[in-house]
Amino acid sequence: MKRTLQLTFPFGQTLLLAGVILMGLAGLLEGAARLPAIQAHLPEPSWSTSFPDLETRLRLLDDYPKPVNCFFVGSSVAAVDVQPDVVALAYQKQHQEPINCFNFGVSTLTPAQVVLVVDYLVERYHPRLIIYVLSPRDLSPEANPVADRVPDLRDFEWLTYYQGEWSWNGWLINHSEAYRRFNGYREPEVNMMSFQKNGYQPAPGVMALPLEQRWQDRLDALFTDFAPVEAELDAVQRLMRQDGAHMVLVEAPFHRIILDGYLRDDAYTRLNDQLRALAEAEAVPYWTTSTLDIFADDSFRDPIHLNPTGAAIFSQWLGEQIG
Repeated sequence: MKRTLQLTFPFGQTLLLAGVILMGLAGLLEGAARLPAIQAHLPEPSWSTSFPDLETRLRLLDDYPKPVNCFFVGSSVAAVDVQPDVVALAYQKQHQEPINCFNFGVSTLTPAQVVLVVDYLVERYHPRLIIYVLSPRDLSPEANPVADRVPDLRDFEWLTYYQGEWSWNGWLINHSEAYRRFNGYREPEVNMMSFQKNGYQPAPGVMALPLEQRWQDRLDALFTDFAPVEAELDAVQRLMRQDGAHMVLVEAPFHRIILDGYLRDDAYTRLNDQLRALAEAEAVPYWTTSTLDIFADDSFRDPIHLNPTGAAIFSQWLGEQIG
């Protein structure tokens, strides 16, 4: 006689009870992981990126006062060029109202990766304003000489979760403090000493002139026969089309030596024309900085990054520009 497995009600009731107990334990663990007294004995949270610069930004943002009204995004030029506190003071003086900003610039990011970051920030934090600090360097085929050693953001489930790719890991990373703390046991420690609480990463030092040979070689690789990567220009356009926050595109300041000896005038003009056309088509402000007479040689750490002196000048100007 054929037999089939049947669960009697008491057995099913046991499974249900076990599920309720597990859910209760999970809730207790999650609640405990959110208590400051418990957190003091736990590792720092981790989003499982193995990308120290990004992990640092995420940890700082997690503790940053909310709501965040605006984010500065981009590569290392955004990270070291923008001081959110200076921007906020200049903005408040101009408009008689406060603004709370955070610097989410991450080294090595190109526009195609910034798109993913902005989707995450807009969905999770609902800012009013996103300011993308973009350098011609970010659009060069040689923008990232160590690309093979830098994680691809498209592999991070905490980000792809916001792209509609649902997964348990992505959901837990985005919603569970206990899970992020558990991940902290598995990820390497990151040095947060060089960052301010608002995400700004000071880059002290003054650019040496004449340029060191390594910088001459780097600028040659970046800008000789420069033509922007089309896929990256497409990503800039996608950023402009996101509708969760107002977008502003800002040219990152760079030392005049780049235009004098490396990036040809016609190539730079063509790039600006392309970016301005994209911005006008999407009704996005595009602010250039190459003609500003506010930076001196000692404002720069190197040809494409400002030092804290230059960052303060740039941030003051930005705060006055924001409408």
